[in-house]
Amino acid sequence: MHQQIIKTAQQDFEKVIVHLSQEFAAIHTGRASTALIENINAEAYGVKQPLKGLAQITVSEATQLVIQPWDMSLVQIIENAIREKNLGFGLQNDGRLIRVNIPALTTDRRMEMTKLVSKTAEKAKIAIRNIREDARKAIKKLKDDKILSEDGLIKAYDDLQKIVDDINKKIDEMEKLKEKDITTI
Repeated sequence: MHQQIIKTAQQDFEKVIVHLSQEFAAIHTGRASTALIENINAEAYGVKQPLKGLAQITVSEATQLVIQPWDMSLVQIIENAIREKNLGFGLQNDGRLIRVNIPALTTDRRMEMTKLVSKTAEKAKIAIRNIREDARKAIKKLKDDKILSEDGLIKAYDDLQKIVDDINKKIDEMEKLKEKDITTI
């Protein structure tokens, strides 16, 4: 029974890791990446949709993205959605395509991005702790309901903590990798 609780917690931990990797992908490193803008929402056809659902987004150069809307009437809407995000990107609209120029990062901006990476990683760790606490409460309830022995409780807590430790190491590695990516010129 406690194995199912741990398995569910582990699945939730993996969701946090996936979300963290998406968050990190959207953090500007000075190089063009479709992840920087593909999840920006734009109002199209009466519904807010991510840009990746409205246009083809490609990397044309190391510091430039090209957005080609599938419906040309959306060019201005997409451009406005990116401008509203205030990401500091230069935009060029020729009526058919939008070119997004990614500026080089200054030293100060790199430091800001590094702090953002740390905050994002810390939020992921907080989410992991919350999931762990929920799992611990569910396991403790099994003991209180006499479904699990004291030794079983301790073993379940240990098994859960080993998984949490591994996930936290993974978060730390992801954070270091992203910080290196930002600080590398």
